[in-house]
Amino acid sequence: MTEARKVISACSLFYTFGIFGRYAPSERFVAEKICGISKDDFYEHAVRFIDHGILDRNRFVRVCPIPLAS
Repeated sequence: MTEARKVISACSLFYTFGIFGRYAPSERFVAEKICGISKDDFYEHAVRFIDHGILDRNRFVRVCPIPLAS
């Protein structure tokens, strides 16, 4: 499984989680414990998914549309 696929699969496990600012510990947990990759690599993939509209970014991020995450 590619790193990008690991990232989007891990993101779909949660309704929302934080990757920016004070919510960054969530990102570290998902990256290291669930995906098994570094926080920086996870962030790169997440930003790419945000740019393509697959991850919705507000204070938290989530996979959009919601049915994709199910």
